[in-house]
Amino acid sequence: MKKLNQEIIINASRTSVWKTITDPNLYKVWASVFTSNSYYEGGWHKGDAIRFLAINAHGKKHGMVSEISVSTYPSYISIKHLGYIADGVEDTTSDAIKSWAPAYENYSLTEISSTQTLFKVDMDVEDNYYEMMLDKWPQAMEKMKDLSENQIDYPIYTCMWFNAEAKEATTFYSTIFHNFALHSQNDFVSSFEMGGNKFMAMNGGPMYKMTPAMSYFVYCGGNSEIERIYSLLIKGGMVIMPLDKYDWSSKYAWVQDKFGVNWQLDIDPVNSSQKIVPCLLFVNQKNTLVNEAVNFYTAIIKNSSTIMQAPYHSSANMPQGSILFAQYKLNGVIFNTMSSTMHHDYDFTPANSIVIECKTQEEIDYYWEKLGEGGSHSRCGWLTDRYGVSWQVIPDFLSRLTSDPAKAPAVIKAFSQMTKFEIEPLLNV
Repeated sequence: MKKLNQEIIINASRTSVWKTITDPNLYKVWASVFTSNSYYEGGWHKGDAIRFLAINAHGKKHGMVSEISVSTYPSYISIKHLGYIADGVEDTTSDAIKSWAPAYENYSLTEISSTQTLFKVDMDVEDNYYEMMLDKWPQAMEKMKDLSENQIDYPIYTCMWFNAEAKEATTFYSTIFHNFALHSQNDFVSSFEMGGNKFMAMNGGPMYKMTPAMSYFVYCGGNSEIERIYSLLIKGGMVIMPLDKYDWSSKYAWVQDKFGVNWQLDIDPVNSSQKIVPCLLFVNQKNTLVNEAVNFYTAIIKNSSTIMQAPYHSSANMPQGSILFAQYKLNGVIFNTMSSTMHHDYDFTPANSIVIECKTQEEIDYYWEKLGEGGSHSRCGWLTDRYGVSWQVIPDFLSRLTSDPAKAPAVIKAFSQMTKFEIEPLLNV
């Protein structure tokens, strides 16, 4: 057994590199250097079983039997290799396996800056595979570098409006959801990532309250995970639909947590690193507008597409073409949208908004006009679209300026006087 050590500097954040490593679709790209049809089955949390696989010429699985020994997001992964799979048969006990197992493959992600990461791999390699790995790993890391540096870095995400509990809620979610990373935090706003998606939590006072018109789907991927998340979210909260079997899922629940945020839990997995998906619910006179709204959003926002739509059954007596459920991507971020035939006493409010970050004034102008068409514009980059959904159209550098103690007061004063954001005055503060 030999030791292999390789490293590369990647011009992307650690969270982006971590996503490249673990996302099932991105993994297939960089791991194809080793075997053309590489994929994995399992998870990346500590203690998870994971199989690194490919399909041979006979249609049988071959690869590695492994488990995750250490998983410290977003800085370190240690993979413990326990055996081989040949022609679909696992071997973790033969004398040949015992001669080398366990072997470790470790990934270190060291932050050089917020946009630059040193990625290192050190691993145990059998002697007869060493030269091959020495040749292949630099190629794989170049693919990882390309994938990480060209990821869409959360240009669209959601914002939760709290009275004064943003910090407390952020801490609460950090104890529940996997892959949590706090990006920034002050007394007014918290920015964080969890479940493969970015979120903002802000203290705005008692003016607006959250409603079930915007909720968050959590694709749990297994029974133990949905049971765990359900038990934590209902503490101090409220069960809207208890954890049970329903027509659309073998195990599902809808709960409202103690801070008023609505969560829909589904036992099913999702083929994406984004495990938490914002969901809009169109009710009452809007319940026939799902298809129209999805087309409106995907036409305006770049790099968007519809994934699937589920129409109502004829027994629902809804107009032809009415959509019960739709899933789509807005600039790479998955959203769900639903409708309901029942009467509800709530609608969309600014307590749940969608944030879109823009790199240029032209982008701000475009989204401000297009998303606000048929709706209304407000102050500080806020608008309400024609369906009542609230948006914030902001410069992508705003959080950097507001986190600078020397500049923040002047920056906040400047944009407080704006309706649509104007970049130049902020840069000149």
